[in-house]
Amino acid sequence: MVERQGVEQEVKRKMYTKTLKAQVEHDMYVVDVQLVAEALLRRAAADRAITRRGARARVAGDPSPRPQA
Repeated sequence: MVERQGVEQEVKRKMYTKTLKAQVEHDMYVVDVQLVAEALLRRAAADRAITRRGARARVAGDPSPRPQA
């Protein structure tokens, strides 16, 4: 049963990849560079906040980890 789920996930991943490649080839995929930059900066800040024990230190002013609409 677990193996079947893995196979199904792999098939979905391959389908997603093919769809994404087709969108990029036909200029149907738009990247919001502002959002990408913000995500990269958040990731870098989060990586710096990891303590020696592996716990994340809370930095004042950190945005909520909840998705925003």
